[in-house]
Amino acid sequence: MVKKDNNKKDVIIRNLSDDKTELSGRLDTVTIQLNCALSTVDIQKKRIEELESLVSDLSSQVEVLTAQSAALARELEEEREAHQKDSEAKEMAEELAAAADQNYSATAEQLKLLVNAIYGKSSEKRTRKNKNKDTSKSKDDDKDNNSDSRNYSRKNTCRTSEAANTQKPKLTMEELIEKFGLEVTRVEHLVDGSVRYCVTNDSDNANRIGFVHQCWEFVIEPPKFKVLEHLLEAVAFSAEDETPEQILAEVLTAEDEISSAKEAEEKIGCPLTASEADAELSEETGSTDTEVTEDPEGGSSSESASEPLEKLKPKIVKAEPYRQLLDGSWVSVTLAAMVIMLKAEHMVPCNRIGTIFKELGSYFPCTSSICNWIIKICQIYFRPIFKRLKEELLKAKVIQADETTLQVINESAARRKSKSFLWQYGTGPEEAFQIVLFQYCPGRGGKYCAEFLRGFLGTLVVDGYAGYNKVEQAILSFCWAHGRRYLIKAAIASSHNDIANELAEKGLCFIDRIFDAEDEIQEKKLSTQARRAARQEKVAPIVQELYDWIDTLDIESLSSEKLRKALKYLLKYKDGLTIFLDNPTVPITNNRAEANFVTVARGRHNWEFAYSPDGAEALALMFTITKTARRNGLNIYKYLVYVLEKLQAARTYQNTIPDEAIESVLPWNPEVQKACKLITV
Repeated sequence: MVKKDNNKKDVIIRNLSDDKTELSGRLDTVTIQLNCALSTVDIQKKRIEELESLVSDLSSQVEVLTAQSAALARELEEEREAHQKDSEAKEMAEELAAAADQNYSATAEQLKLLVNAIYGKSSEKRTRKNKNKDTSKSKDDDKDNNSDSRNYSRKNTCRTSEAANTQKPKLTMEELIEKFGLEVTRVEHLVDGSVRYCVTNDSDNANRIGFVHQCWEFVIEPPKFKVLEHLLEAVAFSAEDETPEQILAEVLTAEDEISSAKEAEEKIGCPLTASEADAELSEETGSTDTEVTEDPEGGSSSESASEPLEKLKPKIVKAEPYRQLLDGSWVSVTLAAMVIMLKAEHMVPCNRIGTIFKELGSYFPCTSSICNWIIKICQIYFRPIFKRLKEELLKAKVIQADETTLQVINESAARRKSKSFLWQYGTGPEEAFQIVLFQYCPGRGGKYCAEFLRGFLGTLVVDGYAGYNKVEQAILSFCWAHGRRYLIKAAIASSHNDIANELAEKGLCFIDRIFDAEDEIQEKKLSTQARRAARQEKVAPIVQELYDWIDTLDIESLSSEKLRKALKYLLKYKDGLTIFLDNPTVPITNNRAEANFVTVARGRHNWEFAYSPDGAEALALMFTITKTARRNGLNIYKYLVYVLEKLQAARTYQNTIPDEAIESVLPWNPEVQKACKLITV
């Protein structure tokens, strides 16, 4: 039994040894396979790294090739544009050559007709009227022939420009004299006496047969001051046996005694008689006692205390006193009108006006006197007109507003170094009454415009300044020109950035298309409803296309700050920018208001500042009168003279102006239009 058990153990041990040997072989095989796999993985990693480096090299090569292809594309585009420009220039040159040939033929024909008109027969002469007809016809033909060649696209925009022939026919001197009422002085140049009375001539003395016109000349006379002395006629009624010399001597002697009569004349408008003067003097002295004096013959006599009033017996009547423009000053209507026109319209400082007159050899008052006169004239005469114009302004449906800086140096100590502002409010282009008002304010806060426009219920066209939001009950409409300017600045600033520059140019193209469509509508001069329909048909689709394009952009990710600002302006004020589509009386831009500040900016450069708040207010009133007159087509100097003369005659002693006088000088008054209409050549 023991032997059998040992045999079984040996068998088991052998079996285990065999299994161990087999497992060892398998383990060696797996180890070998694993090592092979690891080596294969290393090889694959190396291949992957090689492939990655190859891919990176290929990517860099692709970028280089892309840049090269883009450069080649740009060069090809530039060459194509250059070729197109060359072809366009060639076509234009051919058209210009053809037009030059036509002009040469027309000029030769006109020269021939002119020669015939001067030297030919009467049947070959033409009147000036026929000449003008033929000339205008030839110009129209030339315009029709060349109209197609004048349409071209500007660089960086999609707008088209058509050069219109706006040159007016030149007037003859006779027409100028008749149109402007020019004074003509004849200068006769006589034949030399040695020729007229030539002693070597066998014939009789020469006889004048007339004068032959030679030429015209424009002559200007330097302005000069002249002094007007106003004299009041005095008439005295007295006894028949008194001569005028005696009455005059009596009046001059009694000058002190008749002062009460003068005062009574001013109060009741009627001169006093001698008895009335005696009674008044008695009331003033409070005494009717008599003095007893010794008579030269020894007696005594009673003499009244009012004995000097015997000299008042002549009844004196004077002419109505002349009403001065400013009481106690030397300024006249023409002087004030000229200074206001030069200062408010042409921005010439008062001291420079004086320098010009002195260089022309004339007198001119001192600058301080002129400034004080202007301030008083504005306060007395222009302020009532301003109030009346403001009443009409607030009734308008559309108002355009803007503001600019103005330095006032003599303000409070706290504000001496800060800038004040000049605000402007003007009626829209479709309003019946064209008004432009300027207001001086010590700041730019929205409270100033809100206070000024209180009661206005229409549309207010402004820029993006937030202060206008305080104007209650007004609908704010914004300016497309501001958005266009922002895009232009963005295009210039991002000239090195192709993507930003391309986006800015594309935005400009949209806005230029909007302006082109609006210009076409304005040129047709449509009615209000027809203009609204035309805007909805032609302009509204372009506006919608612009905003659809903006919606596709990620504005915050754009690299150009100015481009982001331009696009944000268009998005932020979208509601205000699209009001003009539904309201045909609203303009597309606020350029009319900004144009009025061009002269103000030039004035800041010339006179630099206003000395006091009164001077700044006077400046605003002068701008109001001159800009309103200009917008209504009036000659500014004539209108200022007209206004000051009318209001000078209507002014009361309390420096008030009646309402009917104010109405008579408003710029749209038919009489004002007739008297002050601006005449252009």
